[in-house]
Amino acid sequence: MKELETGLFEGIPNEEYHQGPGWGLTYSRSDLVLAKDYSPAHVQAREEFKETPATIFGSAAHMACLEPEIFADHYSVIPDGLNLRTKDGKAFKAMVEKKGKICLSSTDGEKIFAMQKKLISHPTAKKYLHGGQFEVSGFFRDPDYGLPCKVRFDYYRPDILTIIDYKTARDPRVRPFTSAAYNSRYHVQAAWYPLGLSCIDEGAQFFDITFIFIVQEKEPPYEIMIYEAEDNFKEEGLRFCDSALKIIKECEDTGSWPGYDPTITPLELPEWVLRQHDRGIYE
Repeated sequence: MKELETGLFEGIPNEEYHQGPGWGLTYSRSDLVLAKDYSPAHVQAREEFKETPATIFGSAAHMACLEPEIFADHYSVIPDGLNLRTKDGKAFKAMVEKKGKICLSSTDGEKIFAMQKKLISHPTAKKYLHGGQFEVSGFFRDPDYGLPCKVRFDYYRPDILTIIDYKTARDPRVRPFTSAAYNSRYHVQAAWYPLGLSCIDEGAQFFDITFIFIVQEKEPPYEIMIYEAEDNFKEEGLRFCDSALKIIKECEDTGSWPGYDPTITPLELPEWVLRQHDRGIYE
């Protein structure tokens, strides 16, 4: 196992990034969320990355929307009506796999191309999604604890010091997405990625790095909202990152990765039920 090589790298496959390309254990945003929201034991128990239908669709949608010119080099859509269990279907699948491509169902292909069409015609999104680098992996040591860490940008525009993350959502409108973004720890991502970039590139100061979320509906008409992470959003993420890194560092130093609190915890009524009682409402 070689020493951690810090820097930004293009062309690292998803599986290799998740496993760490020969550099051993590196901590990601997901690990920080596990350590703080769940327990250190969950960090230790995380499984190696495995492709699933959901991750395959997500990767295909990302490539179609962010780097459409190479989509056909990696994916083939099964013709509508072709059954992969038939002789012709099996022959088609074998031909695609021989070329090193991944088969997508006609339904998934139709959805992905509709999302792509909407995105590339969006007046604001298309201003950001050109002249940059797709799926950029970064490896660094955090400045406070020296832990080996990693980030992976959907799209990076070094010319305007901007990291772009593409997400799909059931409802990307401001009120529902703001709540969902916090609950999904997107503020941690909006801090972790600029932190990683600032550690890798000395010329990139944390608060000078712009973080953009391009959020697209999962269903027709596939409308889009674009958000820029504000300083208070990123500051809250930084506090989370520091707390999580401290937990991981202590676990590494002690060799102990505890799970949930083993003591008995009081089970009380939720606050909303108590508020109903205060108003004389009983169910």
